[in-house]
Amino acid sequence: MNHATWLFLALLPSLAAAQVKKQGFLMGEVRSVEGQKMSGIEIKATIDPRRVASYEFWRGYKLPEFPSWSTKSDQNGRFRIEVPRGWEYKVTAQAKGYLPFEAVTYANRPFLVQMVPGKATPQEKPKLLPGKGSLLIQVLDAKGNPVPGVALRKPWVFENLGKTDEDGKIRVPYRKDLSEAPLILIKKGYQIAATPRGAMEKGKDHKAQVTLQSGRKITGRILDAEGKPMAGLRILCETDLPVSSEETFGALPWETVTDQEGRFRIAELGDKWRYWIRTILPNGTPVEIAQGIMEAEERVVPDLRAGPFSSVSGLVRLRTGGSAAEGRVHVLRLWKEKVWQLLVARETPSWPIDQGGEYRIPALVPGRYELCFAFPGMEPQVQVVDIPSQPKDLEVNVVLGPGRAIHGKVTDEKGEPIGGALLRGVPDAKNEFFPIVPNGQMDHNGRFLFGNVRVLTRENGTYLLERLRTKIPLLILVLKEGYKPKKVRLGANDSNLLNIVLEKN
Repeated sequence: MNHATWLFLALLPSLAAAQVKKQGFLMGEVRSVEGQKMSGIEIKATIDPRRVASYEFWRGYKLPEFPSWSTKSDQNGRFRIEVPRGWEYKVTAQAKGYLPFEAVTYANRPFLVQMVPGKATPQEKPKLLPGKGSLLIQVLDAKGNPVPGVALRKPWVFENLGKTDEDGKIRVPYRKDLSEAPLILIKKGYQIAATPRGAMEKGKDHKAQVTLQSGRKITGRILDAEGKPMAGLRILCETDLPVSSEETFGALPWETVTDQEGRFRIAELGDKWRYWIRTILPNGTPVEIAQGIMEAEERVVPDLRAGPFSSVSGLVRLRTGGSAAEGRVHVLRLWKEKVWQLLVARETPSWPIDQGGEYRIPALVPGRYELCFAFPGMEPQVQVVDIPSQPKDLEVNVVLGPGRAIHGKVTDEKGEPIGGALLRGVPDAKNEFFPIVPNGQMDHNGRFLFGNVRVLTRENGTYLLERLRTKIPLLILVLKEGYKPKKVRLGANDSNLLNIVLEKN
């Protein structure tokens, strides 16, 4: 029996006592590589929103500080920290003469902290050295006047490259990574803009002129549970930026902060641009504040009250038996506005299902949400919940089954089998949104488990699409190079045997 198995069995009595609805325990033992118990080791646990809010939700910006708890291991090497259930925690341990330990876990899941002798050495990031050549950018307003103080940066990777001078100019030395995509220009009150693609070339000096247009504005206010303004709260805005007549940069983010009155102002959007506005509250709760299409010159977002919060918890069971502990509960806030959300759908927060099949979403602001319960190999279950304005603890229990399976054969017009054809099964629902992303990525924070499954046909042309949604109509999409794409609609009660014939181009 290894240390981890022994630890789990040894702590089961404590686990049973700790399973309360709102609180739980991070518990385990600290041992050396040789298996010796280690006392007096400081253990620190911090809410880790990277698992809840994901890189796609927060777009790589530096996360603020979140609540943390700490303790030291006792004479038997054991530790136990009481924490709110539902969150995932980054647990760290440090001791002189040992490498730092780090793990991500959740409450009521005993684990082993193994300390390895050694000394941590900081890893230096590889330096991107400039080469010969440069790009001189001049930024003008709509009247042709130079615009100073415009920030220049790489898209998606938040490296600031400097600001324009009094003449609205900035020179950027050539770097290969900077030449691969347009650079982004940001100035409060102006629409975000980009340099032309291919404006930077190795060994040559180039010039580019960018004209900034006046931006459209969104304002809002964030209040705490007592109705007091929340100053200094970071607000993230994301849009799809047209960089040319043929190209759009999707999911381009930037941030602002709330002022002393808790107000934020985003004034960098253009006409008909899509937008999403988010924040992460001090307790780690990710919130989508607003979304839509910018059709007015100005929009005022209703005040967001950051507490008191409602929670959603419950039990997830598998119809086939076993534990749903590898699954997650994905949360998408629903809006009245219909916006095609391929990108937002990948950015929804998610919470883990624990070893007993229980989950807890600790805090949601008032609104309507879609909960997607996902487990590998099972049909995802989708439930809609309404979070009231007054705090309430809601309970949603679900049972997951294997879902619908479609099978058959893909052939050409002569009846010859076609291998390697891509089949994708998605919900056939107009005005619904679901992203088209690869199947099988269970650690994502998105809604493709709403029903997108894809497979390739075998050499003999046969296929099997599994885990499809039941009780709803499906759309089967078939793609193969050299053949015309095909769409086949299946009703909820249609046969699961589907043979498909493709026509050559």
